[in-house]
Amino acid sequence: MRVSARRLADLCERLQLPPALTRQAYELVQHALYDRTSLLYNRHLDQILLCATYGVCKVNKDGALRGRLVAFRDVIYHYEKQPQCREEVFWTVILSQTDPELQPRRQGDLIEFYNETFVRELKTFLIVLNPPAAGPGPGPGPGAGGAGAGTAEAEDVA
Repeated sequence: MRVSARRLADLCERLQLPPALTRQAYELVQHALYDRTSLLYNRHLDQILLCATYGVCKVNKDGALRGRLVAFRDVIYHYEKQPQCREEVFWTVILSQTDPELQPRRQGDLIEFYNETFVRELKTFLIVLNPPAAGPGPGPGPGAGGAGAGTAEAEDVA
């Protein structure tokens, strides 16, 4: 867990996220590892780190991020600066597999995994990480940003 914590901290620092969001991302990764272990079957831990970082940014866009939007492409851009980065981490992700043999049935990219699997498994926990604010916050800034060539932006979980 120490290596993944360093990778996550580095990613959050590069994205200039507040310490509270880094802690939330770490809690989300821990929850995925210990309570939703099946998310890791045939998948790279970095895929979970990237999705957790994006998910935490998404649910906090009107809170700790004060309207600042962090697109999935931003998370991937900063991940690419890490020495262990491999392109297949975000372009080749197992979306479904047989049980119990764990033979891949369908593959896709990281954003498909986030939308189809990660959010479905962790949406409740993501929302609990960011309770509603007491007062109105600033609205989202202009432009939602994309997720990279040929892919759609990940869905909203808030």
